[in-house]
Amino acid sequence: MLNPYQAGYLREVNPWWRGASDPAASAWVDREETAWVVSSVGQAVRLLYLTGARRIGKSTVLRQAAPELASRYATLYASAEDLLAYDRTVALVEEVLAFLESEVLLEPLANRPVVLLLDEVHHLEGWQQQVKRFHDARPNIHFVLTSSQSPRAQRGKESLAGRVLRRELLPFSFTEYLRLTGAPFPEALCEAPRCLAHYLDDRSVASLQSGVTDCYRQLSPHWNELNAHFAAYLRRGGFPEWIRQTGAAVAREYFRDALVAKVVNEDIPAGFGVTDRPLLQRLFYAALAHSGNEINMSNVASTLGANRVTVNNYFHYLAETHLIHFVPRHAASLSGRARSFSKVFAADSGLFWAFESLARHSASELHGPAAEIAVHTALKRLCGSAVPIAYCRDQSKREADFLLELGGGQHLPVEVKASSRVPGGTDRLLAQLAQELGSPFALAVSSDDFCADRPVLHLPLLMVCA
Repeated sequence: MLNPYQAGYLREVNPWWRGASDPAASAWVDREETAWVVSSVGQAVRLLYLTGARRIGKSTVLRQAAPELASRYATLYASAEDLLAYDRTVALVEEVLAFLESEVLLEPLANRPVVLLLDEVHHLEGWQQQVKRFHDARPNIHFVLTSSQSPRAQRGKESLAGRVLRRELLPFSFTEYLRLTGAPFPEALCEAPRCLAHYLDDRSVASLQSGVTDCYRQLSPHWNELNAHFAAYLRRGGFPEWIRQTGAAVAREYFRDALVAKVVNEDIPAGFGVTDRPLLQRLFYAALAHSGNEINMSNVASTLGANRVTVNNYFHYLAETHLIHFVPRHAASLSGRARSFSKVFAADSGLFWAFESLARHSASELHGPAAEIAVHTALKRLCGSAVPIAYCRDQSKREADFLLELGGGQHLPVEVKASSRVPGGTDRLLAQLAQELGSPFALAVSSDDFCADRPVLHLPLLMVCA
């Protein structure tokens, strides 16, 4: 049974029970993931799992979705972390559902379709068994869970394979950043990612060329203002709480205390049994320093005087908790991919900029890696789980920063340049690489360059990251 403090907490964070709205709602920015939650609840899969880094906005997505869900379902939102702060309740899922039945609905749960929005569920010991029990026994109950750890972090727990629909919440896009800061922008800015998404669906190069050309034409009168905002976006990144703050020292303090320290000192030790926190922190900073480059874990282990297997595991724990991402090398076989080094990327350009600005001599040294991080995030948003992202280097050492593996033997090479224009040599190498891969075109991304009528499509950074 929940104690009075937990009951009071639930009444406070579920204002729709009393016909009220969330007082923070006016500051929220609409995100695609909110619409995904609302549209997915009630479908065949009754368990949604939204994962992403700490402080990335998962709680806000649930709270945004809750009022609309509450108009159709008996809806309860709760943060497992907050509830457990009042009492280390073991059977939390059972107890919050019992509270909803006896204190809110005043009728049996079986009489109504129910949605349980359970935030930061990884704090709850044995959550998979608890959710599975009610998921399997109560077909009228839908679950939307969030966590800053991937499901793989829950070692030895009951599998939910086949029952769950997963999605990763990424840092804010450029347009989401502009909405949060209140900066006006032309609606055409939203069209560039849509054009790329349509290409992934229909593979029509002509439609893509026409769409991005029209988009660029509409953006051109606003270009200088948009470019200035985009430069700030690269420095600040897409963590919503930090976007409205200013100052490099404040940024480092925010990311260090609200994000890195929590993950390194709490989340990873709890999820994976890690004991060497100083090594974990050093590996995180090593990953930042290598961002955008291949990382040889054996060399890192040798440099730090650490065990190679431990270093490999710790790096992947950092990835499981969304502080860093790995991009494998494209290979014809899984064994070939396993023998190659992966590239590593910081989870966010602002996270990278905050810490690496202390280690690098000038902002120009930060711009290139930050641009690659932003494009990687944009490609992850574009592709989701449907299109794998790799990097490419052929036998002639021709390389593309990213390669979208579209399936059916089709690929899209993507190269990122921090310069205002795409160098001619890059065009030639990308065209050769595209021809070798059988790709109808390649994509070169730079600060300002646009050209849609060549074998290598040139798009500006701010259009790709919109």
